[in-house]
Amino acid sequence: MNRKIKIFSLALIALVCIIFAVSCEKTPYEINDQDGFNVSVEYDANGGSFGTDTYITTDSYNIADLPLNANGQKEIYLVETDDPSREKVDRLTPRQAGYFFVGWFEKRTPVENDKGEALDYYGEVAKESGRAVAYTYSGKWNFDEPLALDPNKSYTATEPVKVLYAGWIPEFKLEFRDNQNKDTVLGEYTFNPTTMNELSFKLPQWNLESGELDYFNFPKQDDKTFASAYVGENKVEGEVVVHTGTYNKDTATYENPIQIIYLDYKDGSWYKITKPSQLTDIWNPKGIYELQADLDFTDEAWPFVNNSFTGKIIGNGYTIKNVEIEQSGTSTQNFGLFGQLSGATLENVTFENITALIAGGTRMPAATFGLLAGTIQSDTTLTEVKVTGSSLKIAQGISLGLATGYSFGLLCGLDLGDNLSKVEFDISYEVVPDEYSMNNITLTLGEDGNSLALKIEPKSES
Repeated sequence: MNRKIKIFSLALIALVCIIFAVSCEKTPYEINDQDGFNVSVEYDANGGSFGTDTYITTDSYNIADLPLNANGQKEIYLVETDDPSREKVDRLTPRQAGYFFVGWFEKRTPVENDKGEALDYYGEVAKESGRAVAYTYSGKWNFDEPLALDPNKSYTATEPVKVLYAGWIPEFKLEFRDNQNKDTVLGEYTFNPTTMNELSFKLPQWNLESGELDYFNFPKQDDKTFASAYVGENKVEGEVVVHTGTYNKDTATYENPIQIIYLDYKDGSWYKITKPSQLTDIWNPKGIYELQADLDFTDEAWPFVNNSFTGKIIGNGYTIKNVEIEQSGTSTQNFGLFGQLSGATLENVTFENITALIAGGTRMPAATFGLLAGTIQSDTTLTEVKVTGSSLKIAQGISLGLATGYSFGLLCGLDLGDNLSKVEFDISYEVVPDEYSMNNITLTLGEDGNSLALKIEPKSES
C-alpha cells in the first residue's frame, strides 16, 4: 500500500514538472491568450526606452469584458504609458537622450536622402552620426476617443490590434560662435522647445546688485566680457535673441532646430560699480571697474590694499572716499591703496579723505610706502586722477634698522615712470604715537613734493 502511494506521488510530481516546463516555453502573448487577454496594444518607444532595456510595453485586454457601442463594436479606451493611474509611472515614461517626447502616433516613415540613406533628426546620415533615425509621423492618437473592434473577429495577443510609436522632437540648440572667427564654436545651450511659449533668450545683462554681468545661457570667456551678439550679419538689438526654429507637437514636425549666434567680446573682466561692497565682493586685481556712483567706504573695507593691481578703474568723474588702510609687519613689499600699480589704468577718478597708517613693527628690505601705491610701474596710465584731503601717518614704533632700499612718499614710495606729474594730490603727513613708541622720527619732504626722508632716533631715557 505504501509503495503504490509513493509511485503515484512521483508520477504526479513528474506531471507538474512537464506542465511547468511547457508553460515556461510560452511567450507573454501566448500566456495572455491562455488567460483570455487576447487583445493587445503595443507602445513602441521608437528609439527611446521606458527604462533599462525596456523598449516596448504592451497592454492586454479580454475582448469578452469590453463594452459594446451603439454600432455593436467593442470599445477600448487606451491609456497613455505615463498616465498617473498606472503603476511605476516613471518607468513607463518614454525617454531618449537628446530628444523630447511629444505624443503617440499610428504611423512612422523613416526620413531618407536621395540615396535612400536614413537620416537623423538633424539631417545627417544616421549611420555616420550615430544618432537615432528620424521619422515623419501621422495619426497622432487621441486618448479621449475609443479604439473600436469587431466582436466577431478572432484576435490573438501575438498580433497587436494597434501599435503606437513615440514621436520625438530633437533638442533645439543655441550654438555660439566667435564673430571674428566664425568657425570657432564657443559653446552651446540646448533646451526643450515644447515647454516654452516663446523661443526667446536673454542676452547677457548687467546685474546692478552684484556689479557683474549675468550671462544666463550665454558662454563666459576667461578674461573677456560680452559685448554684442549677431544673427548672421545683423546685430541683435534689445535684451533678447529669438530662436528661429519652429515645431508642431501634433505632427512631431520641426524646422531649424539649431540657431547660430555670433558673439563679440571685449578684453578684460568688466564690472559696473554702484556701491563699495561690490568692489569688496568681486576683488579681482585684474578687473576693469566702471564707476556708476560715488563710493563711500566708511563702513566697508578697501579690498586692494597691499596687492598688485593690474586692472582699470574708469571713474566717470565719481569719487572714492573715506577709506582707511593700515600696514604692519614684514609680510608686504608694497603698501598703498593698490600696493603696486603695474600695467594698470586709473582715469577720471578722485580719491577723497583717504587715511593710510604705516603701523609700528619691522619692515622688509626694499619695501615701498605711499598713500596711492607703494610702487607705480612705468607701464601704468594715470589720467585725470586726484587725491584730496587725505593723510599719511607713520607710527613712532616703525623699525627700519635691518631694512635697506626702502622708499616712502605721500602719493607713492617709488615712481618708475612720470606719474607724479599726472596726478593732482593734497596729502598731509604726520608721525603718530603707538604702543611701540620707542623712536623720535623726523620727516622731511623732498623737492618733488612727494618723497619722504625718515630720520629715526631712539628716545632719550630722560
